[in-house]
Amino acid sequence: MAQSSRPPDSEADDLFGKLDSLISKHQGALAARASPPSVPVLTEAVESQRSAGDIPVLDEAVDLSAPGGVIAEKRRQLQVALYLRLRQRLDAELQQAISTHPAFVAAEAEPALARIAQELRAALPQIVRDSVAQVLGPDGTPE
Repeated sequence: MAQSSRPPDSEADDLFGKLDSLISKHQGALAARASPPSVPVLTEAVESQRSAGDIPVLDEAVDLSAPGGVIAEKRRQLQVALYLRLRQRLDAELQQAISTHPAFVAAEAEPALARIAQELRAALPQIVRDSVAQVLGPDGTPE
């Protein structure tokens, strides 16, 4: 077996030296990549304009009507949807009653039926408002 000209301790030192240089090379590259970009740093103290005895006061007005406005708008949308649905249902029921019962089409029944249908259509908005108020309460929250 051929022996190297270096003693065994010298080879181990050389191997560890190479490992150390490889590790330091990679750690330097990682440190360069990981360093954050230069960020401005506050070096001067900021003095407060307030004296020690001052009490902080709210200077801005807060609009409290905005949440109520959203609730009012949602309530209105619900009322419109309910009205349209009930109106369609009323018209469909009247048409079905007229088509299935020929007596409703008679000359004397036609004006009375038209008057009743018109009164029901006119009452629908109030019925819907009352129903929504009964379910949601006057302030818009469910009771």
